[in-house]
Amino acid sequence: MNLHAELFRAAADNSADAGAGDLAVQLVYYRGFQEFHASPWSTSSPDLLRRMTGVVCRGGLTQIQRVLAHALAEARAVRVKAAVFVGDACEEPKGQVVAAAGRLALFKVPFFVFQEGHDPMAARTFREIASITGGAYAPFAPGSADQLRTLFGAVARYATRGRSGLREIEHNLARDMLAQLPR
Repeated sequence: MNLHAELFRAAADNSADAGAGDLAVQLVYYRGFQEFHASPWSTSSPDLLRRMTGVVCRGGLTQIQRVLAHALAEARAVRVKAAVFVGDACEEPKGQVVAAAGRLALFKVPFFVFQEGHDPMAARTFREIASITGGAYAPFAPGSADQLRTLFGAVARYATRGRSGLREIEHNLARDMLAQLPR
């Protein structure tokens, strides 16, 4: 939970950097047996941090297809400039997850996938999701709040300033992400 709270601290930093109201974030998570939650969109980093730190983890199977379907539903309602998924595994059939990513790609929502750990099967699926949607894939070391903060900050910069904003970040992780994005 503390590691993921770094996502919202990075959003706060980048929101202040980008200008008030330029970055709205929605917390989406799954857990347990078919639990799925989505917060309202918010530009308030304290609100997002409060929501995130209120999440209690429960074991269960992944629901990445639901995350992608939710992102698609949101993209149909509002302009979504980027979506981020942080995970360590994919327990769903790869073909179904990739098909859901393809539907999201039709709405030009780049999906950034950050993988904690080293599951090679999940990595292949995550790379494909990112590639199909025009996003980027990046692994990060388990427990590395600094790496995750950098990655999320890069997406926040991309969402508010585009490719040029990502070019401004002098970090290998940001450069690797930029190299994966379509021109």
